[in-house]
Amino acid sequence: MATTSNYPEKGGIGRNAGAFDNAQPGFPIYNRRIANPGPLGFYAFAISTFVWSLFAVHTRHVLSSSLGLAMALAVGGLVQLLAGMWMFPTGNTFGATMFSIYGAFYLSLGVIYWPGSGIIDTYSTFGNLNRAMGIYLTGWFVLTTLLFFAAFRASISLVLLFFSLMMAFMLGMIAQYLNSYTINKASAAFGFITTFLAFWLGTSGLVTRDHHFFQLPVGNQLAARRNDVV
Repeated sequence: MATTSNYPEKGGIGRNAGAFDNAQPGFPIYNRRIANPGPLGFYAFAISTFVWSLFAVHTRHVLSSSLGLAMALAVGGLVQLLAGMWMFPTGNTFGATMFSIYGAFYLSLGVIYWPGSGIIDTYSTFGNLNRAMGIYLTGWFVLTTLLFFAAFRASISLVLLFFSLMMAFMLGMIAQYLNSYTINKASAAFGFITTFLAFWLGTSGLVTRDHHFFQLPVGNQLAARRNDVV
């Protein structure tokens, strides 16, 4: 375990050294030998959450969310899952876990609403689809809460992202149990906040001092910074 400065000189970025990933100041500065998959994962999560939130509030009076199925399977699901898998070689356990599990979330969401799966039709027959979706979202609310506390060593932006996502899942869960469109709109509002933060974090991984003249601020973590290189 070696140490290095927060912004290494260009000599430290070469064929053998790889690239440095310090977009999340609370985590170790990872010496990557592959491209940073973080922006890809954040962008896939952001655009999928944005589209699903728009469908949730029936934007432009669109009542069907069928197009969201393509976003869930291809972008939020497949692309984000790939980003999570590519995070493992970088040594970023938190990023690998985050992108992989939410990639699985969007894949499962796409399967639920895919007409060929027959899941929606089954629950519609028994008349308890809302309660079943409430249970489904309860599980994701619990998981997001755990990740929210695990992110405290990361940047403030990432902590805020998980807080807004946690609120979105909680309100979505309540909306399903109570069959309330008003609460569902409140859940979508937090979805829009989550979208903005995910876009910001994704861009911060692209706009770095390695490739630009400045670096987007993401906020220092509450604890002391660590400068370990993995």
